[in-house]
Amino acid sequence: MTRILQISDPHIGVTGRLLGGMIDTAAALSRTVEWIARNLRAIGPVDAVIVTGDLVESGRPEEYAHFLRLIAPLPLPWFAIPGNHDNREVMREAFSHLHWMPDHGAINLHLQFDRLDVVALDSHVPGAGHGILGNGTLGFLDRALDTAGRRPVLVAVHHHPFRSGIKAMDALALLSPEPLLARLAGHRAGAQLVCGHLHRAVTTVVAGVLCLSCPSPSHAVALRLQPEQPLALMLEPGAIMLHCAEEGAIRSHLVPTAPAPGPIEAGA
Repeated sequence: MTRILQISDPHIGVTGRLLGGMIDTAAALSRTVEWIARNLRAIGPVDAVIVTGDLVESGRPEEYAHFLRLIAPLPLPWFAIPGNHDNREVMREAFSHLHWMPDHGAINLHLQFDRLDVVALDSHVPGAGHGILGNGTLGFLDRALDTAGRRPVLVAVHHHPFRSGIKAMDALALLSPEPLLARLAGHRAGAQLVCGHLHRAVTTVVAGVLCLSCPSPSHAVALRLQPEQPLALMLEPGAIMLHCAEEGAIRSHLVPTAPAPGPIEAGA
């Protein structure tokens, strides 16, 4: 079995600064890292962690340095792609010591595990909130799918390629997702797409492709489904996702990381 943990949208700021004056994103990421370390015996072995964008709030070097300090205790290999709050080139420089970071161009990654190929795609558009997959990135995906052959593929992007119903976020979705979805629908071993950006867990099937969005460790986008309602944030409990590949199938778990009583051993 291959197991991949997904963290999305940690939004780390400079040390000591609260997001919006009240959201401690650094403490939330620390809690998440601690939760993973504490629960590895129960959920593992885990092969790697993917962070699906918006690692930091403003794309500043000191924010990436803070992120690296916070994630350093993670007892697993990790890799990441940028989101709309990131700065691709600042991120590249901050992570240049990591073996998976490309030295130029889009931050696209293809990682092969025992039962699964993971393809992480860079949808970042400098200065914009929406996402785009350029021709070079789509070509990268084509080569990765060819290499994967008859192995299932988990494709990760930051921006959601579907309508969530939250109008303010759907205005900032992945533009022109059809070429991406057509490629995934055509993969002979099956492909599943995971994303972030929405700060909520949303599950849908688009063009025959199962798509899942992962919440943030620290804060949620308010579930406002009326078109006239503005974007708002909520201090809902944080969560991550665990994606498990076995016998040619992928199953995914939503995993809250807030403190909770238990485990309480149940009787037969």
